[in-house]
Amino acid sequence: MVDRQHAEEFLARLPRDDPFRLLEEITYWLKALREAYAIVPQRAYEVVDLLDVTAKGPQSKLTADFIALGSRYQKFQAQRTWNTSFQFSRELGATYQFLVDQYRQRVPGAELLQPVLPVLIARGIRAIRLELKWSLLRQGPVDQVLWKLAGALHSYAEGANMASQDLKIYPGTQELSSVQLEYLQTLMLWVSATDTLPPEHLHLVESMVEHYAEFFALVRAPRRGCHYYVDMVGGGTPARLVERVPPAPGIRYFGPDKAASMLDRTIETISERGMVPSELNPGGMYKAASILEVLDHLARYWDPTPPTRASERIAAPARISVVHDFDSILAMVSGDSQELDFDSNVETWGVENESQSGFGAAVRETVSDWLEIGSVLGIRAEEGASWGIGVVRRLARPAAGTMHVGIESLSRGVVKVGVNRTRSADSHQERDALLLLSSSEGSAQKGEIMLMLPPGTFVPNQTLMMRAFDRIYPLLPRELRESGEDYELALFRVETGES
Repeated sequence: MVDRQHAEEFLARLPRDDPFRLLEEITYWLKALREAYAIVPQRAYEVVDLLDVTAKGPQSKLTADFIALGSRYQKFQAQRTWNTSFQFSRELGATYQFLVDQYRQRVPGAELLQPVLPVLIARGIRAIRLELKWSLLRQGPVDQVLWKLAGALHSYAEGANMASQDLKIYPGTQELSSVQLEYLQTLMLWVSATDTLPPEHLHLVESMVEHYAEFFALVRAPRRGCHYYVDMVGGGTPARLVERVPPAPGIRYFGPDKAASMLDRTIETISERGMVPSELNPGGMYKAASILEVLDHLARYWDPTPPTRASERIAAPARISVVHDFDSILAMVSGDSQELDFDSNVETWGVENESQSGFGAAVRETVSDWLEIGSVLGIRAEEGASWGIGVVRRLARPAAGTMHVGIESLSRGVVKVGVNRTRSADSHQERDALLLLSSSEGSAQKGEIMLMLPPGTFVPNQTLMMRAFDRIYPLLPRELRESGEDYELALFRVETGES
């Protein structure tokens, strides 16, 4: 590997149709390169450059595969994809850090790296951001050392007056970046609250952060648009500025700055025209609704005023029974399934806190391998008799093996009903659904109800008949609130004159 020609020949022999093997080989040689005895720094850079560029293809393929699998991280394919990609990003970052250290320590021959030093630093920070992204794709945990490594690289570049220098980080591209822009993108990705987003939306957030990066700001004193801070020297997690920060040489303030107003204008344009600029749709594979959802999310979390909770969260240790997927919830609510094999699908979770809008629970990661953002849950309190409905809104892994789950409570009680498109009394034409019982006076006054339906049941502008409590109610569709693989959550208005 110390000879570029031999390295090219070796990599050319690897099967390009096997992204796992190719990335695993590259990861191995990145580590081996750092451990090689007396390797010339310039030669090492040439080989790292070759390995890095060669990895772009398999890296993109595995990223697309992981996102396509959704949030089901316990699947073997997802685990292998994540492990391979994460280890590659970690070794790539460590190798660029190694080369920068060689230059700073004045290792013989390292002075020849001086012309490419800004590129080495920028690539090192980008590799750290790649590791951060893979950690976030799995909802954590995030290695806190990343912030110290990224901060040290940027601090060194800043001290050497090269942090703002325009760079072509990789050959053959028109993209211009800088050490500061790479650092800012890493910081802004972290503060964009990705723990509420599925993998495909997180991937879009990364794309948006890259698109708006030139409008972000990193300054020495707080100001409007720079309402986050980071300690480059001391490390620590970047955070929102809520009170005065004690002065220190490494403290920097950052934020979306001008990007916030540009984001708002983009949202208005897409909402009016229904079309998304191609530069905001990587690969042209995302629907306008998904991109608009991500833009709205960023607008909330990039705003100087953070989103506030609808209700106060209080510590409320308790236990709840949880069952997932629409059919299982339906069977449990109706009492149709009481066999032991069904009971084995019921999990017991520990609730840590509660509010009017939901729960915060902690579960063992190995138990709930089906869990993902958007999962619908049937929930019953330990001493309760009735089942309610909730949806997973937030996931976080503060430590390996532990999952913190944020659950929005949609209803504390549900009733099984039948739905049909005609007034026919033939029950065989009915489909089972769940009526969410609301404690809101407003919904009763408006004559509105919420139903959880099988996929494909909701049709705009088409009346649905509901059989409930021995009566039939015509329902006018109002809005499809959300949907998952096995359910639709829809709002209806009860038409007057029921029979």
